[in-house]
Amino acid sequence: MKKEKDILKWLNREISDEELTHLKETKDFNTLEKIAHYSSQIEAPKVDVEKALADFKLKTENTSKKGKVIPFNYKKLYKYAAAVVVLLTTSYFFISNNTDNAIYKTAFAETKNFNLPDNSEVVLNANSEISYAKDSWQENRNLTLDGEAFFKVQKGEKFTVNTEVGRVTVLGTQFNVKERENYFEVKTFEGLVSVVYK
Repeated sequence: MKKEKDILKWLNREISDEELTHLKETKDFNTLEKIAHYSSQIEAPKVDVEKALADFKLKTENTSKKGKVIPFNYKKLYKYAAAVVVLLTTSYFFISNNTDNAIYKTAFAETKNFNLPDNSEVVLNANSEISYAKDSWQENRNLTLDGEAFFKVQKGEKFTVNTEVGRVTVLGTQFNVKERENYFEVKTFEGLVSVVYK
């Protein structure tokens, strides 16, 4: 610690003769002399303060006139998109669950027998699906068929089976509707039916 203080005094030219003699006896004194010699030759650059201030003012005026550039944040976009997807999906399920639709499906090599709300009998054939609105069935006996089904309809209001390619309307009868890809067939076992194709 004493050595560093002596070096600082020597560099500031405040060292006594006795301290200088002790400093010269150290092995690093030659290096210190070289450092002092070369550092005395270094000059700080001269700065024109007025010109630097004028340049600074010019730069700030130029940058303040330009609009601020805000980079597009894709992470926020993904967050908003995910929120919208979740919102749409949940609202879809709420809306679709509120419509009181009955859906019957069969797999390959499976048939289902069931009664509609008016006691009309249905035999749903393999790989088929029937859907209808339970809450409005008594006023509007409409159902949608994808596949094949046999119907034994109770007398009453008009009974309509809708498919992708045709519509079958009856008042009370027994009939079979088969709608497959590129195929549409209606077989009547009892009574009359009205068929509208496409």
